[in-house]
Amino acid sequence: TWVASKLITPLTNNSFSCTGFFEINGKIYAADGQRFAYSTNQGVAWTSVQYFHQHMLPIRQGTGGIGLGSAKNLAVTQDDGINWKNFGFPTEFTNFTPRDIAFDAGNNAYITGSGGPVMKFTGNLIVPANQLPPVINFGWQNLNGPNSASLYKIIRTITGQLYAGNSGALYRYIAA
Repeated sequence: TWVASKLITPLTNNSFSCTGFFEINGKIYAADGQRFAYSTNQGVAWTSVQYFHQHMLPIRQGTGGIGLGSAKNLAVTQDDGINWKNFGFPTEFTNFTPRDIAFDAGNNAYITGSGGPVMKFTGNLIVPANQLPPVINFGWQNLNGPNSASLYKIIRTITGQLYAGNSGALYRYIAA
């Protein structure tokens, strides 16, 4: 049997499923839009980091990290908020806000969000801290698909297929 116990966190809004809630490298992460918090001891104690965002995404590339999505930007940290690397999106999608991310076997990133299509990034979102540039505003490529749809979730299957969806539709992406 399972027994649930409520965890006490430094977060003010309990809508974790909307802004982010996941585990990477043995740490539990939760976010409320104003900050994110992480626990290294199964939720007994939490460390809070102030950083405004709309969605928190797990970056399962290299040593791992987190991404905080807001309009026109994905900020990535691999050291729990000490250093950040910012990734802008193509200018024609002025209100694109990242919602979900998946990676393929070649470490390419595929991202969904509101206000734009599924986009692909070829490169490393996670790099050694001494190589972190302040801002990178290139690298995301549109995939053929609906450009006006707001796609909120994306998965990559073990066979390499990409699926993206929202509340009204589900799309399968096939490599051309």
